[in-house]
Amino acid sequence: MPHDFGSLDRFRYRTVELHFEFLRQFGSPVPGGAKVLDFGCGIGDTVAVLLHLGYDAYGIDVTEFWGRDIGRWWLKQDPPPPEIRKRLFCVGTDPYRLPFADATFDFCFSDEVFEHVANPATCFAEIARVLKPGALSLHRFPGPNSLVEGHILFPLAGLCHWTPWIALCAQLGFRPLHGKGWSARETMGHCKTWMAEVFYPSKRRLRRYARDANVKIEFLERRDFVMRDIGGFARMRHVAEGIGAGPIARLILPLFAQRYMLLRRSAA
Repeated sequence: MPHDFGSLDRFRYRTVELHFEFLRQFGSPVPGGAKVLDFGCGIGDTVAVLLHLGYDAYGIDVTEFWGRDIGRWWLKQDPPPPEIRKRLFCVGTDPYRLPFADATFDFCFSDEVFEHVANPATCFAEIARVLKPGALSLHRFPGPNSLVEGHILFPLAGLCHWTPWIALCAQLGFRPLHGKGWSARETMGHCKTWMAEVFYPSKRRLRRYARDANVKIEFLERRDFVMRDIGGFARMRHVAEGIGAGPIARLILPLFAQRYMLLRRSAA
């Protein structure tokens, strides 16, 4: 379905608002009108949301979804209007450098991006470079404990780089969202291609990348789980609370929820 930049969906608004609410509860509120970077902006619809909310927003991505690469993936997309496009920047990977001066942004965030990042240490360092002193960066993305791999819709994300698992799921009839009518062989080929661009580094490895980039890193899934009010895990939490199993849900479900990663520049 094409994006409609004149009617941005409520889910996207709420996703953005939750980042700011989280920072307020964390004790680091972002003021209205602040300069914000959407790291991995896609076609720019979240930048449009931020502008509508009164922020000075910009986006970067390694694929120009809003221009020469529009329609590269399986969705047919309409380009954003010129006032959005002028705020979106495509970044090369060799060398990888964000097209902004040091200490430009009050806040940086991403959603569903870091599972596609092949060079986390470099990205961490660049994010830290363009943040103002004391500014924070929040990133929500799936990890290997996800019960469903969100790109191919196969169960148990941590197994979905393993060819025998993909083959078994394909034979059992699992198909990606846009794979209706595919044979098992076609499904395997497409899924292996997609998974080649998905990475699930462990938290231990991400912490090592953060040390290499001189960046402090925290994982805050439990806090995020308690306050987040949209998505499947929020619905599961509400059900658990309704039957008196809230403490058990808060203990167990964050293990399988999306990662919520906070980055900040280390003191030099």
